[in-house]
Amino acid sequence: MATSFKIIIAGGGLAGALLANGLMNHGVDVTVYERDADDAKREGYQIRLGESAMTGFKACLKPAEIATIKSQFSQMSSTGLTAPALMNTRFQTLLDLGQLPSYSASSAINRVVLRDVLIAPLQERGIIRFGKAFEGYEVVKSDDGQESVRVHFADDTTDVCDVLIGADGSGSRINKQVGARNIVPIDSHAMILSKGPLPEDWTEKLPSRLTKSPLITFAGGVSMFYALFLPTADETTQKAENGARYSTKDASYYWGLMIPKDRMPTDDWNKVEDSMKICLDATKDWAPDRTMLTTGFDDTSKGHITVARMRASKRLPKTWRKNVRQTTGDEGHPRVWLIGDAMHAMQPNRGMGGNQAFHDCADALPQLLALKKKADSGIGPSTLDISVACSQYESRVIDRAFPWVSKSGGTSVPMINLDGWLGCLVWMIGSFLVSGYVLMSRVLRSGVRP
Repeated sequence: MATSFKIIIAGGGLAGALLANGLMNHGVDVTVYERDADDAKREGYQIRLGESAMTGFKACLKPAEIATIKSQFSQMSSTGLTAPALMNTRFQTLLDLGQLPSYSASSAINRVVLRDVLIAPLQERGIIRFGKAFEGYEVVKSDDGQESVRVHFADDTTDVCDVLIGADGSGSRINKQVGARNIVPIDSHAMILSKGPLPEDWTEKLPSRLTKSPLITFAGGVSMFYALFLPTADETTQKAENGARYSTKDASYYWGLMIPKDRMPTDDWNKVEDSMKICLDATKDWAPDRTMLTTGFDDTSKGHITVARMRASKRLPKTWRKNVRQTTGDEGHPRVWLIGDAMHAMQPNRGMGGNQAFHDCADALPQLLALKKKADSGIGPSTLDISVACSQYESRVIDRAFPWVSKSGGTSVPMINLDGWLGCLVWMIGSFLVSGYVLMSRVLRSGVRP
C-alpha cells in the first residue's frame, strides 16, 4: 500500500506555480501557499524567456499550455527570439548582441499573462491557497521516528508536508531560516521601472532599433534597459525590417533605469515623490531628439513607475547544508529546498533570473518524482533519501545558475561608460567578431573546411 507523500510550495509566483503544475500533472500531492490575495493588483512588467525557460516548461507543462504561452510572445522578430543591442547615449548601435552565437536570445511576454496561464490549472484543481503568508517552519518527528515539516502561516494556521519548497523570492524568509543567508541587498543603485501603452505616433519618437530588439546603454553610472512589447499581428499591422509582423494598436513599453544612490533625493526610496524627474535629470544629456522616457507617459501613468531595491546572491558551496549544520546544529535540513530567486537572486540586466528559476523546476521535478515513486511502493522516503535527492538537485542548480549571477553583475552594479573611447572599442571589436562569425558560418554551411 502506498504511503502519503506531500509537498508544500511557499510562494505562488512564476517558478512556484510552474513546479506545482509539474507535480500536479504527475499525481503528486502538492499545495501552493501564496502571500497575496487572489484579487491582488499585479503589474505587467515584461519577462524574457529563453532556452532555460523552455526546458522548465517542457518538463512541467502540457503541450497545449506551452502553445498558449508561445502565442503571447512579443512579435519583434520572425522567430520571436531577440537579444539586446548595446547603444551609446545618442542611441547609436555599438554591438548587436543577437549577432553573437554565444549570447542567449529570448522572447518577451507580459509577466501577468504568463502567471495567469500557470495559475489557472492550479485554481481549477484547488491546490493554491491565497492570502497565506509564510511565517516559519519546524521539523517534527512522529512516534515512529519519521520526520516531517510543519509550516506556519501569518494567520496562525499550519500545514504539514514531507518536503517544503521555498519559492518566496529574493526576500526569502525560508532562505534565512534554513541557513543559506546568501542574498544581499545592492544599495549602490536604485532601480526605477516603468511600463505602459504606447501612443499612436510612437514610431516617430522612439529609435527604430526598438522594433528589432531591446536596447541597453551605460553612461555616467546610469544604465538603462528599454524594450517594446509588440503583440501578434492583426488588421493594424506593420512589418519590421527583419520580417516580423506586429500590431501597433496594443503596443506597450517597458524600461528600467539604474540610478546611483547619491542621485536619489532620500535614502528612503519608498518616499520618492517624483521618480520621473529623477530619471529625466539622470539622462538630461542623452539624445535630446529622442523622448525615450516620456513617450507614452502622462498623468495617468504615475502609478506605473516604481522604485525598487535590488538584491543579488552570493554563490553557495555545495557543502553549505553540512557547513551550517556543523555550526548551528538545526539549520540546513534537507527537507527544505529552495528554487529561483530564493536561492540565486540576480540583477536583471541579462534577463536570466526567471529563466534560471524555470530551469530549476526541470531539475527539481525528477528528484521529487523519484521520492513519490518510493512512497507509492509503500515505503515512505527517509530523510536520508530526501537528502540525496536534494543534493543532486542543488548540485545541478549551483553549477548552472550561479555563473549567471556573476554574468549579471554579481552583487555590485557594473560601472561602464559606452560613450567615448570604450564605446568605439566595443563597436570595433563587435564589428570584427560579428563579421568573423558570419564568414565562418557561411563557410561551414557550404561544406568547405578551412
